[in-house]
Amino acid sequence: MKGFDRNGRPILYLIPARENSKNYDRMLKFVVFNLEKAVKMMRGKNSESLVIIVDYKNVSVLNAPPISVSKRFLEIIGEHYPERLGISFIMNPTWYLWIFFKLLRPFLDPITASKINLVDPNEKKESKDANSSTEGMGSVSAGDIFHYIAPDQLLEEYGGDMAWKWDFDSYWKEISLIR
Repeated sequence: MKGFDRNGRPILYLIPARENSKNYDRMLKFVVFNLEKAVKMMRGKNSESLVIIVDYKNVSVLNAPPISVSKRFLEIIGEHYPERLGISFIMNPTWYLWIFFKLLRPFLDPITASKINLVDPNEKKESKDANSSTEGMGSVSAGDIFHYIAPDQLLEEYGGDMAWKWDFDSYWKEISLIR
């Protein structure tokens, strides 16, 4: 977790390429742990939801979490955190991810599906309509993310100005302060 969107919602980053475990139950438990911490970070009456950014850069069919794990993650969000998802950006989607979402879409709640945006990293200019969607799933340019998140609250690797590098000790110190 790092930063807040323009509505004060905490941002949770999920980066599957950096996952080094194949114990998917533990991975899901860790995601739930972070979801719970994000809920505790929500600020004010207008912030009852969160932003999730999932980065699929360097993820291929060979190292991606299985579809069953992704489906379980979406079920956890839908069943245990209803209306907690404010918006989600899927960064660097590959061709198989587009197919995965097309196959999964009929099983998703329509409201949840409308909050998922596949971000084309090659499209830097802002589109005319940041809320344009394809069959209920948003498809936005990389520039559109700034409609939702200020540059100083977005990590540099996604076009923002926030410099941050993963370090377990600093992460654990920061996360343990959230009560």
